[in-house]
Amino acid sequence: MQAPRDAFKAGQALIDSNTIKGANGIAPIYSENGATPDVALFGYYLPTGELVRMPSRAVGALHAVLYAGNYSAEIRQLAYRQAAEEGHVDSDFHARTAYLAQNPTAEMMETAMFEAKRTSLLSKGGKITNALTNLTNQKILGAPLIKFVLPFARISGDILARTLSERTPLGFLSSDVRAELFSKDNYVADMAAARMLIGTTVATLFGSLAAAGQMTGSGPVNRDEANLWRMAGYQPHSVKIGDMFYDLHRLGPLGLLASLGADFYEVAHKLPTETAAQIAASVVQSISKNILDESFMKGPADLIKALDEPDRFGASYIKNFVSSFVPYSAMLSQLDRNTDPYMRETRSLLDAVKSKIPYESDTLLPKRDIWGEPIQHPASIGGPLSSIYESHLNRDPVILAMMDLHIHPAQVERKIANVVLTDEQFDRYAQIAGRMTKKNLDTLVASTAFKQMNDEQRHDSINEVIKRTRDTARGMIKMEYQDIVIKATQQKKNGFPGATPR
Repeated sequence: MQAPRDAFKAGQALIDSNTIKGANGIAPIYSENGATPDVALFGYYLPTGELVRMPSRAVGALHAVLYAGNYSAEIRQLAYRQAAEEGHVDSDFHARTAYLAQNPTAEMMETAMFEAKRTSLLSKGGKITNALTNLTNQKILGAPLIKFVLPFARISGDILARTLSERTPLGFLSSDVRAELFSKDNYVADMAAARMLIGTTVATLFGSLAAAGQMTGSGPVNRDEANLWRMAGYQPHSVKIGDMFYDLHRLGPLGLLASLGADFYEVAHKLPTETAAQIAASVVQSISKNILDESFMKGPADLIKALDEPDRFGASYIKNFVSSFVPYSAMLSQLDRNTDPYMRETRSLLDAVKSKIPYESDTLLPKRDIWGEPIQHPASIGGPLSSIYESHLNRDPVILAMMDLHIHPAQVERKIANVVLTDEQFDRYAQIAGRMTKKNLDTLVASTAFKQMNDEQRHDSINEVIKRTRDTARGMIKMEYQDIVIKATQQKKNGFPGATPR
């Protein structure tokens, strides 16, 4: 905290000494620390630039700590290797290793610095990293707009390169990896081979866990199926321990390898029934889905969805993108998750901003599942600052029956009799329809008659209950909100007959 305090004192001193032109009004105060200036406002110093740079400085400090630790570990590794190559044994070996660790050669320090930068994601990177960096630096209308979509291009590229190129057989496609594997320097070749062998082993291990039902991959592609899958307690990229699932995919290369292994098991499972083209498409989809699910790829992933389905995701992408410019929005969102357990509906830009501010998000209506219950944020180990999410397996008989029968009902529509519902009306409709449906399905699934049915009869019975219950809920909403009936009648008079909703 001393550095920000000193910067504040220095900035105020500049204003007090009247060395800044326009200090008695409004004037920017530029420095070598960054492009965002501090501000002189009627004789007072506002550290806007310092505040904007604080998160990136915290990240820089974290990488510096990792670099120091990785450098020390690499020096000790090189010292051990050199002592072994020199033929030392027993006490002489330990003494020589300790001496070299304390007095490394220039060559050892150079190698250790290179490896420490690489393992701390601070290196210049290879072709993937440089390509992403160059892309984000391209200016559109005079500004690097792509950088707002993918702000951590170098780190993102480094993680992908460390995972896909260096730790899987895909590395043979990279000229840089091939050069290391066949290098005349035994140390370089051994390390490259070890990384690929260990990475492939890790992916295979998690693939075997997926085969045993102890690991999940990316999850279902269909939205409604994925929603029910999550309601059953499953979550993507997670390892199962007891009745709990723990998300691994935010653990860098290890998490990405684990999830790829689980997804590749699913691909291998399809080998007997699918063509070569379908299998190749599944492999590409698995890799791309795992990459886009990474936290550092959220910006590009959301943009791709918005471009692919603009009617469904376009408006929400713009709202989330604009609201991300709220200062410390990521930190506020994490704190909000700790004060407000529920996901919230955001129908406007103001709602998107409110959803990220603690206690303000409580004023928004909750998102609801197909049972009409508020959807909770996934819990995380260690509180809001943890990136490892957990989920408890749900053994609800209705959900299990629907998953077995491949029934994945969609959320209720936002229309009744072709009249668009207000936010309050839709929330009430979703709540009534969902809770009534769950109650009726509980009765059906627990009945003796249901247990005596075959799968086709069970499938039809559940769908019929859902349909009839939603019809009843629509009638109740019409009685509660008479304006819906009035608007529907007026539409018919105007030549827009209402359609029967789901």
